[in-house]
Amino acid sequence: MNKSKTGHILYLMVHFPFVWWWKIGITGKTAKGRAKQVDRAVFGRPVVVMVVPIPGAYLIEQDLHRRFRFFNCRFYKGDGSTEFFWFPVAVLVLPFMVAVWAGYIRGIDLIFGTHIFEFIISIFI
Repeated sequence: MNKSKTGHILYLMVHFPFVWWWKIGITGKTAKGRAKQVDRAVFGRPVVVMVVPIPGAYLIEQDLHRRFRFFNCRFYKGDGSTEFFWFPVAVLVLPFMVAVWAGYIRGIDLIFGTHIFEFIISIFI
């Protein structure tokens, strides 16, 4: 299988200093390591905003890329250049990633009888 398809970590990065460019991608190791790889190919610096380990990350990433193809922004040639999108995409992808983490925490609560999810919600309410 293609190495890029085996990643299980979905990440969202923002380009600095041009914060209107956002990157949706996957990696099999760490998002920080992936940011370093992309940093070598692009001017500026990609900064990791959120990561979520998720089964089927490759399929989810491909689906997100297809859904947001009209927002695609290819401003350089090289590693990861087709995975950058304009800012509105971040407004939609970030809540999705937060929801996945919320599901994980809620699952832990149900399995172990803890109240972590309720505690986190109480912080924001």
